Amino acid sequence: MSEREPDEALDLPSHDVGGEASARIRRRAHVALARSARLAQRPWLARADRVWNGAVEPALVGAAALVYLAWAVARVLHFL
Repeated sequence: MSEREPDEALDLPSHDVGGEASARIRRRAHVALARSARLAQRPWLARADRVWNGAVEPALVGAAALVYLAWAVARVLHFL
């Protein structure tokens, strides 16, 4: 991948979103920034959040998907 000159970014086309979409994006950004600020005040909570979002929650979702898949396959095989 080639390195781009910083001035090339100025030549990129822009896209203007509507007022409602802009307000929705702004609200979501403010919520995300407020959440980051709250987590920054409590380092232990930030670590717990990272562990939950990075390992525990995906593992639980994956396990639930595997259990459901096993149940569905067993159910289909039962009817065959």
